[in-house]
Amino acid sequence: MHNGSRLPAVDNYETPVNGMSLAEDTNIVFIDYEHAYGLGFEDMMRRVPDISKINDIIAWKPQLTLEETLQRVIAFYRTHERALNGAY
Repeated sequence: MHNGSRLPAVDNYETPVNGMSLAEDTNIVFIDYEHAYGLGFEDMMRRVPDISKINDIIAWKPQLTLEETLQRVIAFYRTHERALNGAY
């Protein structure tokens, strides 16, 4: 039975942001941690998710890669940008 721990719902692959080809006209801006989170913030340099726990508990496996998911989200927001601007 699940004990309430967090389960990553991604894939098992390390994906560097700068390695994704999301869209040619997408501008990814990198800022340092200090500027984003304040002095003293520390983060791990790499993340490689392990989805074996979520697979064991509910037999879930991703149907899309992270890159495919982001491409779909970006396309959705670009298609619906005018309608969504009034929603915020």
